[in-house]
Amino acid sequence: MLEAGNYYEKNYYLMNKDEKLLEFSIESSVLGEQIQEELSFSKLRPQGFIDIATFIENRNYAKHKDHFKK
Repeated sequence: MLEAGNYYEKNYYLMNKDEKLLEFSIESSVLGEQIQEELSFSKLRPQGFIDIATFIENRNYAKHKDHFKK
């Protein structure tokens, strides 16, 4: 994670069980957040996947996982 003033970047993995599908980063600044794919480990993607930013912004949270709610 990089931090400098009002900016930070953090990397995450999109996974299928124990398999890494891709690495992505979320950069946050005073202008908002930017989600970007960094590295692909597999061609496998979730059904209807267009790009990582769209997938993250539109995904459904599990009803029983209250800590995921916005």
